[in-house]
Amino acid sequence: MKIAIFSDTHDNTENILKLISKLNKIKVDYAFHCGDICSPFSIKLFEKLNVKNLFVVFGNNDGDKVNLIKNMPKNTKFFQNYGEVTLSNKKILFTHYDFIAKAFGFLNKYDYIFFGHTHKKEVLKIRKTTLINPGEILGYFSKPSFCILDLKNDKYKFYNL
Repeated sequence: MKIAIFSDTHDNTENILKLISKLNKIKVDYAFHCGDICSPFSIKLFEKLNVKNLFVVFGNNDGDKVNLIKNMPKNTKFFQNYGEVTLSNKKILFTHYDFIAKAFGFLNKYDYIFFGHTHKKEVLKIRKTTLINPGEILGYFSKPSFCILDLKNDKYKFYNL
């Protein structure tokens, strides 16, 4: 099972559409947006993403939260500060914030924790938990990037747009 992890899209519609195109070609099963979508028009673009579910959490730059929720695609599952799901018997937590991710890592409860906020690609190991920051889609601080994790073999790979 392949899952996509991305964050910090910040209304960059050109990069969001590139991301969606790449993910549809890779054929991921699920996708995680780790916050900072920003505006309602940006979330609507994800209607074009072919996944079973898109899991979304708010970041610190998400403004009109009411209309972000109203405009989310039907296959979207929304969480406030963090979300928890189990896929392929792997416990996954995702959040926007690095400090929340690291704190939950010490619980030794999750297989994976995904986060954003820093705009930097990063992989950390805290006890049994692998923490992944996919970088940013925005492309302001670094090259736009995302991560694909294959839960069958626990292998991950970063991609640039």
